[in-house]
Amino acid sequence: MVKKSLSDVLRKEMQTQDPVESTPSSVEIAPVEKNDVSIDLEKAIASANEKITILTAELATEKTQNKTLQNQLEKANQLHSQLEEQKELVKKLTADLKKANTIHKSLETEKENAKILSDKIKGLEQELGEQKVLVTKLYEELQQAEQKLLETPKSAQLAVKSVPSAIVPTYRIGRYVAPAQPPVTLSDEVIGWFD
Repeated sequence: MVKKSLSDVLRKEMQTQDPVESTPSSVEIAPVEKNDVSIDLEKAIASANEKITILTAELATEKTQNKTLQNQLEKANQLHSQLEEQKELVKKLTADLKKANTIHKSLETEKENAKILSDKIKGLEQELGEQKVLVTKLYEELQQAEQKLLETPKSAQLAVKSVPSAIVPTYRIGRYVAPAQPPVTLSDEVIGWFD
């Protein structure tokens, strides 16, 4: 942009100098115009220098911005790679969580099964306790009956023994014979065996 405006200024200067040289009658006016042109040229050079300094300052700021943008881009790339690593870690942790949930569910079912077995064991222990009470009661009754038997006189024992044999019938039951039936064995031909 600076070069273009400088070249435009120089072109304008050349155009203004050409008419002055072509018109020799205006000799007195030419030096005044040269002063104007030189003033315009100096102004153009000064403005061009100002623009150059402005542009160099802008270029420097652009360079610093470019460096900061490159740094930010590097940081963004690092963050992106870290994000990818975090995503992989999240996937792994999700898989581990699913495994843990399945293990937890299986442990819960095992716990429920253990509780059911514990309830059954408690029921069986209660039954066993009742059976023990019943056995001890029967054992006590048996001991009491034995004690009574020992205390009863011998004649009473004989009477008790003779009564059951008198009640049982003494006649003999004959042998039972089954009715005639066909033979149980089958011949080899009937079965289908051939030698």
